[in-house]
Amino acid sequence: MGYILSYCEKILPFALIFSLLYIGIRGLTIRKNTSIAREGALFLFHLFLIAILSQTLTRDGSIYSLGFSAPELSRDMINVIPFKVFTRLSKMSGEDFRYFLTVNVLGNVLLFVPLGFFHRLTVRSRLWQSALFGLILSCAIELIQTCLPSRATDIDDVILNFLGVAIGAAIASILLRYEKLKLDRFQKTQP
Repeated sequence: MGYILSYCEKILPFALIFSLLYIGIRGLTIRKNTSIAREGALFLFHLFLIAILSQTLTRDGSIYSLGFSAPELSRDMINVIPFKVFTRLSKMSGEDFRYFLTVNVLGNVLLFVPLGFFHRLTVRSRLWQSALFGLILSCAIELIQTCLPSRATDIDDVILNFLGVAIGAAIASILLRYEKLKLDRFQKTQP
């Protein structure tokens, strides 16, 4: 739980800055017939996107580490072998095991679930389109990380992030089938 709280503390400054900018800009461009529920869902979608980008495209996830410097490329920083994360996990125990499982495995999946959920709900794309969005986003993040200092690039991150987006989009797809939930309020405009 301490790991999660430390990440939330790092995300908070990014979230506050983004929220102020988003509300200011969106407030100027919003239409009268736009659904409030949709606007809330769009805000959450973009907020989760900012949270993900803040933790994956900065040196240590902190707003204070936004400086640029030369990347440190080495073989240890790039993994192209799928599912190597589970080999690493099997060799760990105790606190190392809990940290790695929480941050690297569960974190990579769970952080992307809301993104897939809100993408599917607000964009109203098909399930495969939301999953493809997640795959493209994850690949882009990993490619950018090859150019950032102190960041590793890992095919397992792409797989786990894709899995998270797909799970989120699948949950939204299931919920969209139930008319009683009135999820049509997340469409672009209200009648």
